[in-house]
Amino acid sequence: MLAESWRRIDPRTVELSLRKGVKFHEGGDFTAEDVAFTFDAQGITGDGSGALFPEKVIAAARNIFSTLDRVEVVDAHTVRLVARTPDIVLEQRLARQAMEIHSKQAFLKAADYAAYSRAPVGTGPFRVREFDADRHLILDAHADYWGGLPNTDRVTFRVVPETSSRVNGLLNDEFDLITNLPPDQVDIVGQNAGLETLGDVIDGQLFLQLVKNDKPLADPRIRQAISHAIDRQLIVDTLWAGRTIVPQGRQFKSYGDMFIEDWQNPAYDPEKARALLAEAGYAGEPIPFRVQNDYYPMQVATAQVLVDMLSQVGLNVEIQMVESGAKMQDKATPRGMREWSNAAQFGDPIGSLLVQQGKGGLVRVNDEWSNDQFDAKSEILVSGTDPAARKAAFRRMLGIVEVEDPSYVMLHQLASFYATRGGFEWQPGTGRALDFRADNLIFKSLDRWRTE
Repeated sequence: MLAESWRRIDPRTVELSLRKGVKFHEGGDFTAEDVAFTFDAQGITGDGSGALFPEKVIAAARNIFSTLDRVEVVDAHTVRLVARTPDIVLEQRLARQAMEIHSKQAFLKAADYAAYSRAPVGTGPFRVREFDADRHLILDAHADYWGGLPNTDRVTFRVVPETSSRVNGLLNDEFDLITNLPPDQVDIVGQNAGLETLGDVIDGQLFLQLVKNDKPLADPRIRQAISHAIDRQLIVDTLWAGRTIVPQGRQFKSYGDMFIEDWQNPAYDPEKARALLAEAGYAGEPIPFRVQNDYYPMQVATAQVLVDMLSQVGLNVEIQMVESGAKMQDKATPRGMREWSNAAQFGDPIGSLLVQQGKGGLVRVNDEWSNDQFDAKSEILVSGTDPAARKAAFRRMLGIVEVEDPSYVMLHQLASFYATRGGFEWQPGTGRALDFRADNLIFKSLDRWRTE
């Protein structure tokens, strides 16, 4: 969005013509120098020796943009991105989350990365006014936003974990909009006068991440048994009231020609699961199952159903309630499995599967799973230019990661539901980001126009 146009120079290079007149939140002008600095400061390019971001941020950035070699500033509003190998999705990488451009001037003035990260300076429609972790985030409209002044002066996000408290806040005019409405509450809340519910399936998926490198899941047959023991459709039909779907493995329709139409998840087959466990010599060893308190909608209820399904084939799964994402991934104690999600960051498998399961992905950083054959095929997916060869490589990778040597067990597509108290028109997107730009937040009454 910060580029007016772009063109391919060769299979490794994209040149972008940047928008003129774009202002950062602190008033500085947006130029090609900021683009180059953003990538360089994160340590994506070069050897990382001069990186200004923490090591874990650098690792994540390089994983997200694994092919980028350098950024060349042509002039103040022209920049070239050059990949190390041919990259046919170079443009798509730039459109995903985590590709936001930062102000070089503002970053260098900040005390350190931690201070900057609590009030980052970008070019978007809102700027950070106040951030209090676990309580609220207050944003003020960016008066010089190139895309048009938002229709509200301020947006306040508040953290309210309990569904009942969010709904009551909506009914009492404390909130204008609430998120993470459970599927079984959509119709109930919508029956209240003046309230509106909305939302649908989004470009995200929920799955069980399995820790291959911890016993007893080192044996692939036990992980295969877990997959065959789960009735995915029953979870969708009951817990989600049919408001979401079971996807065809780790892929999205947005992949276009890369979508494998005939791909299916391992079938629900309890007898096969029992046979696999017997073959593996499984003797009832406990399998930890880390769960957060509804970080994902219906997370606890889903975990309880999964434990019941797995116990019916002889698996001894123990729920461990944890408080944070960091504790979900903690390597200090034995791990077994945890619920996790992925998103379609752009219309290609690279934007989802490789970000987590590929080299440099969090699964590898956490020492949870690896497979040499998977890695070999991923090289074709990343640097290949022949569509048929890339699709064949992707099919083989799905066969490895979901069937032969499971890294995860797909559960269902994610869905996000919201409720509003009316007075404005607003539509959620296909992801979790909330868009409050002028064309997506329109007040119906003038007395609410340009108000908080």
